[in-house]
Amino acid sequence: MEIKKFKKQTNGMYKLQFDTFSVLLHEDLILKYNLLIKKDLTIEELDNIRDENNKYEAYNIGLKYIKTRLRSTTEIRKYLEKKAISDEDIDFTCNLLEKQGYLDDTLYATSYLHDKINMSYDGPLKIKKYLIENMIDDKIIDSTLKEFTSELEDERVKKIISKISKTNKNKSSNSLKLKLKQQLINLGYNLDVINNNLIDFKIDDSLLREKEYEKIKKQLMKKYSGKELEYKIKQKMYQKGFFNM
Repeated sequence: MEIKKFKKQTNGMYKLQFDTFSVLLHEDLILKYNLLIKKDLTIEELDNIRDENNKYEAYNIGLKYIKTRLRSTTEIRKYLEKKAISDEDIDFTCNLLEKQGYLDDTLYATSYLHDKINMSYDGPLKIKKYLIENMIDDKIIDSTLKEFTSELEDERVKKIISKISKTNKNKSSNSLKLKLKQQLINLGYNLDVINNNLIDFKIDDSLLREKEYEKIKKQLMKKYSGKELEYKIKQKMYQKGFFNM
C-alpha cells in the first residue's frame, strides 16, 4: 500500500493518506518506522503500527489524566476503560506509567492521608475506607495509616469537640453530646477514642434549661393545666435532651 500524502496535525499526530483511507499516527511512530521516507507498507506492517499506535494513544490519555493530580492505579484503569481502551493497552499504560514514576499507589496513599490531615477533619477509619474503595493494597494502607497515630487522633477529636461545642450553644448538654458522638463517628474516628473524650463531657445548660422550660410552658398552658401540664412540659424537655427535671 502506497502512502499518498502526509499531513502534520496540531496535536503531534500525522495523517497518512492511502488510496481509499487515511490513518492518524503519533509522530514518534512516524520517526521510528521512517515513514517520511518509506512510502510503501504491507497490510501486516500497517496493522502492527496501528496496534502500537493504540498503545501510544492509551499512554498519552493516561499521562494527561494523571498530570492533573495524583491518581491510584484503579482510578487510571477505570478512566481508560471508560475510553473504550483494550485491557492489553491499559496494562501497557499502567506498567509504563509505573516504571516512569507517574503511578505509585504508596505515594498516592501517603499524599491522600496528608491532604486529609491538613485540610479536613476526616479520621483514620474514613481515610481507610476511601483507600480500600480505590483498591489500594492492604499492606500499603496499613503502613500509611501508621502516620495517623493514636496521639494525633486524640488531639483531633478534642479539637472537633471544642469547635462543635462553640457553634451549638442552643443545645442541651445531653443533646450536644449525642451530636458530637454521631459526627465523630461519621468523620471516621474510633469509638473508644470518642467515648474516652466524651465520658466526662458536660456543659452548663442551666440558663438554656430555664429558658426552654418557660418557652414550652407558655406554649402548652393554653391547652393543659395542673399535673397534665407538668407531664407535657417534661415530655417536651426530654425530647430536647433535658433529662433531669
